[in-house]
This record gives sequence, C-alpha cells and structure tokens, in this order.
Amino acid sequence: MHHNDNITVPNDPGRVNLSQFKQQMQYLSNGGFQTVTHRQIAAWLLDDKPLPPHPVALDFDDNRLNIFQNAFPIMSQFGFTGTVFTVTDLADGQPLPRMDQYPAMRWDQLLKLQDAGWCIAPHTRTHRFLTEISLTEARQEMDHSYQRVRQMTGEDTPYFAYPAGLWNEDLETIAKQIFRTTRHWFLAENPPVTHDTSPYRLPSINIAMDMTMPAFETLMQV
Repeated sequence: MHHNDNITVPNDPGRVNLSQFKQQMQYLSNGGFQTVTHRQIAAWLLDDKPLPPHPVALDFDDNRLNIFQNAFPIMSQFGFTGTVFTVTDLADGQPLPRMDQYPAMRWDQLLKLQDAGWCIAPHTRTHRFLTEISLTEARQEMDHSYQRVRQMTGEDTPYFAYPAGLWNEDLETIAKQIFRTTRHWFLAENPPVTHDTSPYRLPSINIAMDMTMPAFETLMQV
C-alpha cells in the first residue's frame, strides 16, 4: 500500500489508518459479526424487532468525505453498512470554519450511502456544542438537522448523536420530544447496549488511531 493511502489528516488522533481499518473489518467479518444501523437499534429497543446474530453498529460522525472515499468501499466488500451522523449545513455546502479541516460529504454522496443500506441521521445543523448555547438554539440545531435530513433523504431517521457527547438533562428533555434515540460519546469503558439501556443514552466507543488490534478484539468479545 502506498503510504499516502494510509493517511487521512496527519496528526489527527481521531483518525484510523486505512490498513488498521481494513484489519478491523476483516476481524469482524471473520468473527461472523453483522452490522446494524441506528434504525435497527431503535427497532430492537423500542419495537422488539430482532437483531441479527453478533450485531455491531459502526457509526461515523460529521459526514466527512473520507467516509465515502475510504470506509464505504472497504465495508462494502464485507457487506457492512454504517450510520453517518450528519452535520446538515456541511451537507448543504455551507462553510463551517471550525469544521474545514476535513472535506465534507454532500447530499449526493450521502444518498449513495443510503442507497447501499446505510442510515443517514442528524448530528445538528452546525456542530455547535449544545451545552454552550441556549436551549432555544439547541432545539433549533437538533430539529433543523432532523427535518433537513428527512427532507433530503426522503427517510425519517429520528436518531441523534450529541456533538462531542456534550449533553445535560435539559437537552435530553428536548431530544425526547424530537428523536427516538440519542447516542452519547463514551471513550473508554465497553458498554454493550442491552434492553435495559435507555434509548436516549446509547453509549459508543471511539475507535481511533491509538487503539491496538488486541484492544479492538477485546472490545468485540463482550
């Protein structure tokens, strides 16, 4: 592999090298894991719909273009799908200076993922940290992104992820009025989702550059 193919944005600890990502997907495939989207998680938690054996949810935040260029073709080889939590102003092509380190996916690319079975879900309008703005503004950020995703995809995806995992009880109260599920941002412990998990406090784990393959395998052995 040419070394440039292995780097997305240099010195970004949140990224995963392509070789590392391929190894992880191969491990999931070899282990019989099957990917589920947040639509399926909600249907399981709230509607008692069954999940496939060995389910795993692969989330990608902020609709970055490298999801489409890198993760999508690799995952497609294994029949895997994911959920993209989408900052809708980025998808609309609006400049967001805090987010311009990465090129963003626009709606045409997001719709190609949707056609391939991925879930396109809201992640606010502008990726503002909701605990740092008024509740009125926070509600607008949440609701606008939800409505915009529905308008552009033609699908109802009331599954939300908090930017940077920042939330409080007041924000959760608003979220419950708009969404069926909300995802939090846990970085360390391995919290598997069970039927006792609140649909408004779904945990996640950051799979990033500093996670070794043995650590990844341990995570998956829950």
